Amino acid sequence: MENASRAITMAAGILIGVLILTLGAYLIVDLGSKSRDISKQIEQQRIVNANSKYTSYATSSDSDEKKVLTVYDIITILGYAKENNNYYEISEDEQKSNTYNDPEKNEIKVFIDSKNIIGFSQSDLLNSYGSDSSGNLKQFILTTGNIEYNDLGKVIKITFHQLR
Repeated sequence: MENASRAITMAAGILIGVLILTLGAYLIVDLGSKSRDISKQIEQQRIVNANSKYTSYATSSDSDEKKVLTVYDIITILGYAKENNNYYEISEDEQKSNTYNDPEKNEIKVFIDSKNIIGFSQSDLLNSYGSDSSGNLKQFILTTGNIEYNDLGKVIKITFHQLR
C-alpha cells in the first residue's frame, strides 16, 4: 500500500510538471504571436502615416470637387520625400526623391524611393512650371489613381497632371 501511494504521488508530480511545461510553452508561443501582430500593426501604421503626407494632396477619382495644386505643393512633396530618405538614412547618391517631367503630357512625376537619381532642382521646377505667360500660377491635379505603391503599401511614385 505504501508503494502504491508513493507511485500515485510521483505520477501526480510528473503530471503537474508536464502541465506546467505545457502551459509555459503555450504562453511563450501566444505571447510571441501577439508580439508579431503588434509589430506588424506598428509597421502598417508607420506606412500609413508616411503615405498620408502624399495622399492628403490627392483627389478621389470619382470626386466632382478637385484639389488644385501648384508647383509649390509639388516642391513640398519633394521635401517630404527627402525627409523620408533622410529618415531611413538613404545616402544622397541613392535618393530618387526627385522629379521627372514630361512636357508633352503636361505631367510631373515624383519618385519616392531610393534607387536612382532622376530630377530637377526646385528652381528648375519653378522656372518650368511656376507660372504661365500671363503670370498666373500653373495648376496641377493629383488623383488617387496616379499614386503608385510598392508591395508593402508604401507610396513610391506620384504623377501630377497639369490642368489646361
